[in-house]
Amino acid sequence: MGNLTDEEYLRIVRFLKNRYGIDMSRKKEIVSGRLENYVTSHGYKTYMDYILAVESDNTGKLEKTLVNILTTNHTFFMRESEHFDYMKQVVLPYLKQKESINRDLRVWCAASSTGEEPYTLAMVMLDFFGLEQSKWDTKVLATDISTNVLKQAMHGEYETDAIEALPEHWKRRFFHQILGTERCKVTNELKNEVIFRKFNLMDEFPFKRR
Repeated sequence: MGNLTDEEYLRIVRFLKNRYGIDMSRKKEIVSGRLENYVTSHGYKTYMDYILAVESDNTGKLEKTLVNILTTNHTFFMRESEHFDYMKQVVLPYLKQKESINRDLRVWCAASSTGEEPYTLAMVMLDFFGLEQSKWDTKVLATDISTNVLKQAMHGEYETDAIEALPEHWKRRFFHQILGTERCKVTNELKNEVIFRKFNLMDEFPFKRR
């Protein structure tokens, strides 16, 4: 199989842009590098054969695989910690007052990746409400277009080093060590605060509640 041609590359770029709003117009080397092994190992003679197969696959399986291969998922616990500080010090106090009657609070994490960000949001909320938590109905909706990362997120298992930046009392409360390993798993208390769903931001919003 030859190199990725400009025609093949632009066809893939247009498909991703139209279907998912993902712009890979300046990432030809990344597209080629990530797709090469898959395209070759699955018997396609050219990249064009592959993208035509994706476009004509009514099951959507090939399209889902393409998205999983090409989307970048870079995240970690407490990434951009200032955002979470602002959430706890400014946003949540405002929302607590605003929703004081209904006591119903939903937070949407639109690109959840492998779960570090929505789980961090859930920890911030649980820590903020403290003993009042039982009087509130709080949930974090975590969405992503990649089914691969959503499976990892729902499993809720991470390397112990991954939670190093978290406060000690969060580690003790929200994670438990997996015996005989260097891995840990989120507790049911934390997992129950997050709802994971596959969602393409280019589609119409299906949300019934604010």
